[in-house]
Amino acid sequence: MVVTVNVDAPRDATPPDLDGVILVFPVEVTWPAEGFRKDETSQHKVEVSISGTLFSMWGFGHSFERPIPDDAVKTLFAFAKEKIEQRLRSGSFSEVEQVRLHTGFREDNPFDVEKIDFPADVTFAVKVRDQKVV
Repeated sequence: MVVTVNVDAPRDATPPDLDGVILVFPVEVTWPAEGFRKDETSQHKVEVSISGTLFSMWGFGHSFERPIPDDAVKTLFAFAKEKIEQRLRSGSFSEVEQVRLHTGFREDNPFDVEKIDFPADVTFAVKVRDQKVV
């Protein structure tokens, strides 16, 4: 089965006293129904946080500055997308998923931000097992 995933523009959920950034990506998954039945949808959120140190190491500036640079948003979206795909394929996509990035993760940004579109109403397909995950 192939499901359709729609990710809306992220919301900055960073508390004022946090040395880092937290973005919340709203996610809607559409599960195709058989025959003439209506498709079903499920609502999720993926929270991606990055420490201030790693934010700076990856060249995004200071984590307390706003607006958050587009390259940082695109990078955090890429991590969210990987988490969505992984969880859907494993059959364990929860209502709220979290990705935590810090200096123990890795020293360099693994993504080429030039290949990533700015995440505002992004839609993609994921092949999953023939069961609904909610």
